[in-house]
Amino acid sequence: MNKKLMLLLLPALLISACGKGVVDVTRQSYEPKIVIEGLLIAARPIGKIHITRNFPVDANLRTMSLIEHVEETIVTVTEVATGRKVTLEFRGPSGFGSHQLKDYYWTDSEAALIIEHGKSYRLDVSMPIEGKVANASAITHVPEAGMAIKTINYNSLPYRAEDESGELQQFTITLQRSPGVNFYMTTIEAQNAVLDSLILDNAFEEIDIEEAIDDLDEYAYEVEWIQNTPTTPGESFMHIYWNALYFYGDYKLTVFGADYNYAQFLQTYDEVQEMDGNFHEPYFNIDGDGIGYFGSAVVDTININVSR
Repeated sequence: MNKKLMLLLLPALLISACGKGVVDVTRQSYEPKIVIEGLLIAARPIGKIHITRNFPVDANLRTMSLIEHVEETIVTVTEVATGRKVTLEFRGPSGFGSHQLKDYYWTDSEAALIIEHGKSYRLDVSMPIEGKVANASAITHVPEAGMAIKTINYNSLPYRAEDESGELQQFTITLQRSPGVNFYMTTIEAQNAVLDSLILDNAFEEIDIEEAIDDLDEYAYEVEWIQNTPTTPGESFMHIYWNALYFYGDYKLTVFGADYNYAQFLQTYDEVQEMDGNFHEPYFNIDGDGIGYFGSAVVDTININVSR
């Protein structure tokens, strides 16, 4: 997902033309924007909120930093009902030569604000970009409590295991839903993503060993989701399909019950061209000079194992 997010957020803005897709790659359509990637997790302090900037498509990213003026960038989170505000602290590599998004983030280092179920929070960002100060803000409403992993049908399965009748078995999570939530995403993270654990007799694609050495991190992280579930308390089911499991060994499954902002972004960020060819922006819940997302979720985790 991070790779797709960067492909989306770094280019200049897309421009539509009736009946066919047209992308303006000149600087005439470029507008400096704050790029926000922020997710609050209920019952936890504020973690990593990535704040960077966009670039025109002809920019030489090897010579430019994702953040121009760290010391002048101000990032705050406010609990809307009480007005309680925390100013987040920057974390990043020494020196600013790295262009890895994960290296740059703002956080509540003292855990001064614990995110509560059912409350609203506002993010405000002020960042100098190309000689001007850009400002952006967004509000998220944290889902109510209730979401939990109730059961999983198997803690461990051999790769593409079959039952006695020859039916393919798979992992299935039974979820308890949170009120008001209709989108649930599961991240699937291999805990031992090394070449010796890679499933070479993969049933879904032919894996080239030489290429796999450079792509292990990409194989190690997959996502499944379900949407349009009932918004009332009850049970829903999340299937973990074999085409998302590339390694033997342990996996960490993290289920996110997403708020409206996060769900809408995930459903639209890689679907920006309509059937008639016209382009449109994904869902950004950012006001002012910003793109990206600021959302929240309730979370639960469980571990599984794929044996040889």
